[in-house]
Amino acid sequence: MKRIHMRTGTRLLAAAAVVAGTVGVSAAPAEALPTCTPTYSAPLDLGGSVYAEGFLVCEDANDPRNLAPITVVLQRLGVSGWVTVATGLGEAQYFCTGTNPRTYRVGSRPTVTVTLSCS
Repeated sequence: MKRIHMRTGTRLLAAAAVVAGTVGVSAAPAEALPTCTPTYSAPLDLGGSVYAEGFLVCEDANDPRNLAPITVVLQRLGVSGWVTVATGLGEAQYFCTGTNPRTYRVGSRPTVTVTLSCS
């Protein structure tokens, strides 16, 4: 029982010292992380499927996030608007059921559209 009381007392003392500012901790100023930009390919016709990929591209090629896969949302223009046909981490692929021309895009790049013979 005495041991539990000592631990509680030690914790309270340490907390009080931190609150009172008597425990100093030095730290270097925070450095900003290098900039990484999400990069997506335009939808590509792979002959029977539509494919797109996405990854981070960092200013520092040694950054561990460089070329890390990111979520890709492949969309097709339908009668009532854009419909997601495939998603994936780093890549998304939709397998065609026909050869009628259809317009595709990657959801994160809404202004880049491609019309492919894949329905």
